[in-house]
Amino acid sequence: MSVADEHAATDICHYVLYRLFDSAEPASPNGRKALVACVPGEEHEIGAELAAEHLRLGGWSTFAIGRSAPQDDIIAAQESYNPNLGVFSVTMIANVPAARRLIDAALAEKPGLGVVLGGRAAELAGPKLAGPWVVVVSRLSEVGKAAGRLLEPNA
Repeated sequence: MSVADEHAATDICHYVLYRLFDSAEPASPNGRKALVACVPGEEHEIGAELAAEHLRLGGWSTFAIGRSAPQDDIIAAQESYNPNLGVFSVTMIANVPAARRLIDAALAEKPGLGVVLGGRAAELAGPKLAGPWVVVVSRLSEVGKAAGRLLEPNA
């Protein structure tokens, strides 16, 4: 499969997913906000987009940045949007150091921010990335549950 084939397949997936999302009725707003982004250098955004839509359909207000945004821009968006939760995607192992830097910067900007990290590289590097305010997930269905654990630890 060529890169061109992969891009065409990604575009088809985007089309189908957007049609599905448009037809789904979101839950009532829950008053929570999530910033969703790929870590700097990450080009594979479908997982992050799915996480943003999963949360939106669950009643969250979401701000999805997408792929390959510079860390300073992600942190500026965090400062402006003031989310309860950061959801970051890292699929390529080469981007794990960027994930660590982004997590550290996000928590420094907003102590107590919950961070959910997903993607294959996140799974592989989980012990190096997880922490008291950071949960690594391996499935989309775990994003909301992890957010609940981070934001309501006694629930």
